[in-house]
Amino acid sequence: MLPTFFRRGEFGDLLDRVFESPLEIERGRGFYPRVDIHEDKENVYVEADLAGLEQKDIKVEVDDDNVLKLSGEREYKKESENKNCHRVERQYGRFERSFALGQNVEADKAKAEFKNGELKLTIPKKAEKKPRTIEIK
Repeated sequence: MLPTFFRRGEFGDLLDRVFESPLEIERGRGFYPRVDIHEDKENVYVEADLAGLEQKDIKVEVDDDNVLKLSGEREYKKESENKNCHRVERQYGRFERSFALGQNVEADKAKAEFKNGELKLTIPKKAEKKPRTIEIK
């Protein structure tokens, strides 16, 4: 049995980071949320760390090819013109992550929950088709 989704691995993530312009990430113009994907017999689960965002800042889409796309933006809010900033380590800016879910999921029945900075998606799998026996007469 093939896995439900296709993981590109660390090399794919590295390529994403390279083409996402690391300089922009360092300057606070890019954002790369961490995502975990796992599954059981009934569902595929996607969990994304999106601390500092509100539900209105996040967009979740699944296209016709069952590619899940998470996107949004975490804005940098300058506290005051009178304060000097010494260090900004948190990431801000736009983000976009995409994951192929495979064809055995029912994306139109997916459920999403956003709580305490964590986005949790539950995507049901399609019922496994079993071969039928045809009686020979």
